[in-house]
Amino acid sequence: MRKSYLFLPLLLISLMFGANAASAQSECQPPAIIFNNNAQNIFTEQQEMALGEAMVEQLQKNYRVIDDESVNAYLQSIGDRISRHLPKTNLKFRFYVVDLPDTNAFAFAGGKIFVTRKLISFTRSEDELAGIIGHELGHATVRHGAIDFSKYFKQILNVTSFKDNRDVVDKYHQLIDKWNTKQIRFESNHEDEQQLEADRVAMYAMIAAGYDPNVFTAFWRRFTEAKKTNVLTNFLGVAKSADKRLTEMIEVVKATPAKCLDKSPAHTKEDYEKWRAFVINYSGLGTKESLNGLILRRNLVPLRSDIEHFRFSPNGNFVLAQDNSGVSILSRAPFKLLFRIDAEDALPAAFTPDSSTVVVYNRNLRVQKWSVAEKSLISTHEVAVPRGYWQAEISPDGNTLASYEFSGDLTLYDVATNEPIFREKEFYVPSYLEYYAWTSFMEILELDQLPIFNIKFSPDGHYFLAGRKVGDAWNGSRQEAIAVDISTRKKISLGDNVKKLLFTSFAFLAPDKIVGQYGKELEKSGVFSFPSGERVEQFELSGKSFTKAERGDYVLVRPVSGAAVGVYDLKARKYILANKKAALDVYENYFITELRSGEIALFPFGQKEPLAVLNLPPSPFGSLRTTALSPDANWLAASDRSRGAVWNLQTGERVLHIRGFRGSYFAPDGLVYADFPKQEKNERTIAAMDTRNLDVVPGNPVTDKNMRQYGQFLVALKDMKDQTAKEEKEKAKEKNPAYVEEEREKRVGTRETIMEVRDAQTGATLWTRQFNEETPRYFVSPARETMTLAWELSSKAAKNIIKTDAGLSAKLSAMQEKTGDFFFQILDPKTGKVTGQFLLETGEGSFTVRNATAAGDYLVIADDENRILIYSISQGRLLQRFFGSRATISPTTSLIAIANVPGRITVYDIATGTERERLSFTKNISVAQFADDGKRLFILTADQTAFLFDTSKFGSTAPDSTK
Repeated sequence: MRKSYLFLPLLLISLMFGANAASAQSECQPPAIIFNNNAQNIFTEQQEMALGEAMVEQLQKNYRVIDDESVNAYLQSIGDRISRHLPKTNLKFRFYVVDLPDTNAFAFAGGKIFVTRKLISFTRSEDELAGIIGHELGHATVRHGAIDFSKYFKQILNVTSFKDNRDVVDKYHQLIDKWNTKQIRFESNHEDEQQLEADRVAMYAMIAAGYDPNVFTAFWRRFTEAKKTNVLTNFLGVAKSADKRLTEMIEVVKATPAKCLDKSPAHTKEDYEKWRAFVINYSGLGTKESLNGLILRRNLVPLRSDIEHFRFSPNGNFVLAQDNSGVSILSRAPFKLLFRIDAEDALPAAFTPDSSTVVVYNRNLRVQKWSVAEKSLISTHEVAVPRGYWQAEISPDGNTLASYEFSGDLTLYDVATNEPIFREKEFYVPSYLEYYAWTSFMEILELDQLPIFNIKFSPDGHYFLAGRKVGDAWNGSRQEAIAVDISTRKKISLGDNVKKLLFTSFAFLAPDKIVGQYGKELEKSGVFSFPSGERVEQFELSGKSFTKAERGDYVLVRPVSGAAVGVYDLKARKYILANKKAALDVYENYFITELRSGEIALFPFGQKEPLAVLNLPPSPFGSLRTTALSPDANWLAASDRSRGAVWNLQTGERVLHIRGFRGSYFAPDGLVYADFPKQEKNERTIAAMDTRNLDVVPGNPVTDKNMRQYGQFLVALKDMKDQTAKEEKEKAKEKNPAYVEEEREKRVGTRETIMEVRDAQTGATLWTRQFNEETPRYFVSPARETMTLAWELSSKAAKNIIKTDAGLSAKLSAMQEKTGDFFFQILDPKTGKVTGQFLLETGEGSFTVRNATAAGDYLVIADDENRILIYSISQGRLLQRFFGSRATISPTTSLIAIANVPGRITVYDIATGTERERLSFTKNISVAQFADDGKRLFILTADQTAFLFDTSKFGSTAPDSTK
């Protein structure tokens, strides 16, 4: 290592001299490419662009690319201006804004360059953005992506050339399949040298294009906190990579002749600010409708999503009602809708202290302020957290944002300027196990953020508090608490009683008073002064979260015994109201909630009849729990968490509107059988919905907590030994068991279990199967009437099954089973009979299985690399690979429809692997399913519009037709 550090400064100096020598020969030529000039690159430029396209397809699930000309044209114009001064290449550079919570930009192989919306927000001028684009163009021009992937292909697959673009994509899939089989190492200085070379090429092109390099170097200091270094610090190996890169940039600035600068006018400052604001506020998908083969389009009578959050304004004149797609602003008297704010993925919104403005922010930390009087947007800012964050909270006035970051820092940002106004370095750095667990929770549960700390602002926004009691096997018990005076930007001391509340749960009653739970000593809970912590009142109180009513001596506690929320009267020291739904708010002697019908109701305390009732306009679908399409594609059943419906697709009429259900099935008798969970005194049942008589008939009760409905099948996994008595005993120990809206499934062991499958229509048991060894994962495809069991190939259960089959044993021997491989059994769910078996290689866990569907002779695997893999069960071989996350298959027509990009379905011919049709919609796709053995394709979009397509028209250029 010491030798490489000694060599690095000499290499840097020679590169500087090389660039100057090139300038002496031809003063307006970009710096020569030296470090990467002789690097092995097995891609032609056309093949590299094919690789880039495949990489974009793979990453679409995680990177929401905004493919809209109105957004990207400005970015493209900057890139085109800079690229004219780069070394000549046949690569076609394309620029895209991408929606990620990161402040970043990156280049894919083949000239695909992406800039996050958050980084655009972080920039202050076109010159700053030009420097970023120039740097990524530097990577693309020097072809760093192709060079690195050349090494991957060579060492992992022993590939040194490609036949054509199709071969590049096929080999890229093979690379993904084998990624874990070999560890590829680069030289220690590899990445630094690539960055430096990209900087030199980019800085020259940026300057030559007429952009101010001093503006960009100032941005670089702000972005990386870099400082200019000297040769000595480089020689000693103590300078940060960012510092070295800044030094190189400054050298290039000095060496660029004035006559090489492009003097043609660029965009004005006003142009940039207008475009920047447009990008920050953009909310579309960027797709235009393309509906070839359309035979029916119906706007359904809508099913409105649940309200997740209510809040009165401080003056009591307004109420906000927030669902998963936006915020509705209501007036209290008269009780009516004023306007709606579309806000997908928004965190809980709030009124400012003066009640004039609504603050709405989302998981990407885009903060908007809306004027209540003007019913319009008045400001938008994106807070850029370069290191990423676990948890964030906005101040009541919307001016300050708190962020607990991946680095462990706790930072307060000025929303308007994006400047950090306070930072507690390494406030709490998670252990490796904590980091892994937190990351897994966020991914598996699809959480916007993780509530690791209790973090809150005082009602006037003057103070910020954060606290958490932390314990693990290595660090023991730790108590982390902090309070910040935002006006002075300094920490303040806290009394011990206040800290006690911060480690459990609390709420501000006023800027100088807080209420909360006193650790595990519930009887010592109460009200305390802030920040000294002197006790004001003492009473028993417990809950995971507390919210003070805007006016009135009430605290909303979530959850309470038997309810999702309780209203605690601080004067009477008792609960006066409880609600099964967590969405509820109180103001003086009124409370607002949502009725089962979906109507919003305003109640006076103590009265059963509402003072006023309001029907909100429809909102887009959120996450649907279940959908079922009738065999003739004339009827649709669907439900979210609280409400469900059945529609006549020929007319769009909603013939039934009922409480939510968790499974659904159109039976041959014309009835819809659905799993209705337990609700208050109503036990869980499989009920029959009759679309002719328009009623719902309760059916067979479901007593097994672990039973799930998959179309016409009910599946339960149970321990062989009854654990009921043990669980009841554990439950009895809980003093105040937390309220849950629905009964949770019982935990089932990993072995010694029984699988039971019943008929949803009759309730009769179809078959049972006992698993003495490892319990498999299972996947049911109701549309195809198949069931798939999956074991790890290394499991004892899999090996015992395989050894009874000579053919499978031979295949296993040839595979040389490795970690991460799988064994599948395909069953007929009506009988439990095994209809097929399959061994899957994963390249030592290079990919893993997210979902599996058996259809005809096809086994369709959705993996964690955003791919759909199609195998022949009988032949035991791979047929096709496509990028995408959701798929529906028609084995009779050999078609598969795959969703990858929001608002787009691509239909492929499985036999040839070719694209048959690409359907585009202006809204997200909620459901895609083939009907009539693949002759028709049904699509349901989030705006509750149903589409039906004739698949025989796919691939033609016939004009769309509508019925």
